[in-house]
Amino acid sequence: MQVVREYAKRETQKSDWSGDIGRIVLETDATVMKLNGQVIPLGSMEYLLTFALQAFQDAYAGAQSLGDAKGSFNKKLDAVIAGTIGVRSGGGTSVSDETRISRQVVREILRKKLNKAVYDRDYKDNDEAVDAAFAKNAEKLQPFVDERLAELRKERARKAALAQKGGDLEL
Repeated sequence: MQVVREYAKRETQKSDWSGDIGRIVLETDATVMKLNGQVIPLGSMEYLLTFALQAFQDAYAGAQSLGDAKGSFNKKLDAVIAGTIGVRSGGGTSVSDETRISRQVVREILRKKLNKAVYDRDYKDNDEAVDAAFAKNAEKLQPFVDERLAELRKERARKAALAQKGGDLEL
């Protein structure tokens, strides 16, 4: 089976750039795919694989130029081919859930409060500045962080319970 998808952007009212982004050719010799234990026909397999390729279009959503779009597209393509998609980079310097969530909370507020250029320049990729902003406002922001941590724990518990009940899956 071969699924081919062309990626291009047309000019719109919201953006003044357009052009061809890239092309993906997905090939497989898989002959059986099941959903809920039922073998699905080849046309359904192709449909699902085509939909999965939407991830590459999502890679360049919000790009400000054709160059940015191609860069984001190729970065995702390289990660999928290399098997590093979904793997965090950064040399193993992971942070705690609390730190990660506190940064998310601060960035959400700053994105809404600040001019985009100021946010991008001072906070978008600057964890130290975000951490300093949180520290200055910790008393006000900690309840939001605690709420999200509780939600995260519930979601992890739900997923663990589902995994225990799931049993063996036929693929």
